[in-house]
Amino acid sequence: MNNTMLSRVADHLYWFGRYVERAEHTARVLNVQAHLALEESTERRKRKLADMLKALRQPDLEVKDFEDAAYQMALDPQNFASVRSCVRMARENARQVRERISSEMWTQINRIHLSVSSSEQAELFQNRPNQFYYEVLTELHLVSGLTDSTVSRDQAWHFVQVGRWLERSGLLVTLLETYLQESWEKNYLDWLGLLKCATAFEAFRKTLGVELNPIKLIDFLML
Repeated sequence: MNNTMLSRVADHLYWFGRYVERAEHTARVLNVQAHLALEESTERRKRKLADMLKALRQPDLEVKDFEDAAYQMALDPQNFASVRSCVRMARENARQVRERISSEMWTQINRIHLSVSSSEQAELFQNRPNQFYYEVLTELHLVSGLTDSTVSRDQAWHFVQVGRWLERSGLLVTLLETYLQESWEKNYLDWLGLLKCATAFEAFRKTLGVELNPIKLIDFLML
């Protein structure tokens, strides 16, 4: 009997893992692009904005400028793909299976949910967006750490990991598709951004050096 699990429970655990990973990825891409956009011309900022929305699977999102896009992808409660919405859905899935996750996991995802929904975080986003992203990423990393350190390696843990890694692989493929389109127009900052969006810049540099060769870069991220 200990080896059985209701499909409903497995589904909630799976989507919990996916939504946490999606929220982290979205916050990281927004943070990276916010930094890199500061060093680009107006024309290249427009192209980077289009690429960012493609990478986040929101190519048809109606936005006025980079700041508008960042808000809609970070805090807009009406956008199902925003960081805030992903955190809310992760919390809702966790709420349905509280008996199968640790109390530390529940406390942490609930805390993030309340935080990103608060007026204080909205104000922080407006005034210091990079600090907002840093805090969100740190809190989401803590969810992953608590999942690994406070949950037995049983079916519940495995379903969370399946959701997490399938989501990560899909997001990485979308990133690669975006950056490989019109790759001849990409420059050093573009390839640097790709590595940082995948949290792979330091690992790449330590393994293959400082030259950002696109072929080596894609090979490194895939394999």
